[in-house]
Parts: sequence; C-alpha cells; structure tokens
Amino acid sequence: MLWFDPFSAEGATTDSQMITVLGSGRDVAPYVGRPGFNTFTGAGIPAGELDMQNALWLNNAIQRGDQIWLVTDPEAHAALLQSLAGRPQSAYLNLELPMLNEYNDVNVIPTYITVPGH
Repeated sequence: MLWFDPFSAEGATTDSQMITVLGSGRDVAPYVGRPGFNTFTGAGIPAGELDMQNALWLNNAIQRGDQIWLVTDPEAHAALLQSLAGRPQSAYLNLELPMLNEYNDVNVIPTYITVPGH
C-alpha cells in the first residue's frame, strides 16, 4: 500500500517548486503546514514503511527542483544521538543526507550555518 502521494507535498498539493526542509523533527516542526514549505513528518505511516515513503517524498522534491533547506547541523545531531540511551537512528542522517549526495545539481542551502557577527 502506498501511503505517500508522490504528487503532493505534505499538507499541500503542488507541482510548483517549493522549499523542502530537512533536519531533526524538532528543527523541521516550525515549517510543517506553512505555505510554500515541503516537510515530511511520517504521521500516520506504519514504521515499516517510513524509509520507503520518506525516500519517495524526497525524490519527488528533488525531481520537482525544490530548494532544499538543511535546518539541522548534521555533526551536532550525530553527537546528540550518540549521547542518548539506545542511540536512536535518524532518517536525516541515514537516509536524506546520503540521498542528496547521490544527486548532482541539487540546490541545497545549509540554513543552520550562521556567520559570526551577523
């Protein structure tokens, strides 16, 4: 059963380019449901289907030509996960970022980077 509609962003139906937001659930949360932003929360998707549906969602965003915002620092996120009991896994680190590395010419903007003094 296909849970993700590959022709719509979560919360909005569009064929137009959007801003796709990747990061930890906490960092992505402020963008969920905002017009023009494409997010994946996995709400209502069975655990066994999450990775496949997430990959379909991200592939659709890349094919559509979305601008990709990285809102979580990958190194800081990995360090946080290593410090937690049970060392939870992260779709951001283990699926989404590796997928981006497989594509050429993806418009990725690391929004977590700040310039000192600005």
